[in-house]
Amino acid sequence: MRRLKHSRGARGVGLLLAPLLLVLGSGLVELARAQQPIACDFLTAAGRLTATLGGGVVRFELASGVKDGLFWGHLTYRDDGVRLTVDSTSITNYVATGPTTRIIEGTASTNLYGTRRFRVTVTDNGEPDGPDTFQLELDTGYVTQGTLVSGTVELLRGNLSSTPPPGFTCGTP
Repeated sequence: MRRLKHSRGARGVGLLLAPLLLVLGSGLVELARAQQPIACDFLTAAGRLTATLGGGVVRFELASGVKDGLFWGHLTYRDDGVRLTVDSTSITNYVATGPTTRIIEGTASTNLYGTRRFRVTVTDNGEPDGPDTFQLELDTGYVTQGTLVSGTVELLRGNLSSTPPPGFTCGTP
């Protein structure tokens, strides 16, 4: 069997092609990510529930969705039992996990823990079908969840300003 010799020309071509392939490969990753569908709608919610920890009353107001190429919204949360307040400073994600369930993620200022990451999961069970649900998780381990005692979660259709952030498309997740 005859061995192939490596030529300088072949090595030169390889050195030129390697960066090109790397750029093309990363472009394909970006293209695949750009195809990621998200729900281009929004929600509003406000209500009360019994806190999981301590049994105190929890009050919250929430709005979130996609608008003008950004995730947007706000969260205001009060747990009277442990005297915790949470006020969002940014919304970083808005995800549909089902036809009527949305997850909102972001950062918030709290009176007990400083600036923290949060995740809210809400479900709009419809007016005749049953009470809506709310769950808040902080990156400290604090979690409260339950069925609303009063209030509502209302999932609303998107409109012309409901354009997705870069890297996402509107569609069924």
